[in-house]
Amino acid sequence: HTLFKGTNRGLAAKCLETARADWNDIVPTLQSGWAERGGGRGSYQPNTLLTASWGAVAAMRLHEATGDASYLERAAGFGRVIMDCQQRAFADGIPVTGFFYSSPQKQSLVHYNHFSFEESPLVGLAALCQALPDHPDWMQWYGAATLHAEHFLKRGAQHTAPYAMLPAGIYTRSEIEQATGFDGFGISRNLKFDE
Repeated sequence: HTLFKGTNRGLAAKCLETARADWNDIVPTLQSGWAERGGGRGSYQPNTLLTASWGAVAAMRLHEATGDASYLERAAGFGRVIMDCQQRAFADGIPVTGFFYSSPQKQSLVHYNHFSFEESPLVGLAALCQALPDHPDWMQWYGAATLHAEHFLKRGAQHTAPYAMLPAGIYTRSEIEQATGFDGFGISRNLKFDE
């Protein structure tokens, strides 16, 4: 919509109409529990984090284009889902946190194997912080982004010195131990893991 607004108003209007129709078709199919905090959530899809991250961005863009405040409410709900997917405390004495799980149930760690989706939670949180500076959840969104940067990205990069490569994910010991053969990601059949 924004791209064509100054050059082709008809196409811009059609793009906005299509975006709103897509939103109205997709968003009602998402679990209503996404916008709620605490227990009692329904089941989540494996891509809950990705859906919530880009849902927040889409809601922001639709609000910018239409001025409809209902998009802001939905964006804030997506922001809460993003935060619920994040590991926000140190576990087992390991000084790494701020990484994400695929859903608030925290059963499956997010691994980004060259799909380039790793920025999605931070893009969503940044869009929320930028668009809603007076929202009650603003500090939590900012804190979630800072936690990820300081305690996951920066700490992970320390382990690849002198290259300072950012980590694409974190693996549990059981995930590593289950690697029994070469799987296309460089894991050797004969690799042994010590405690």
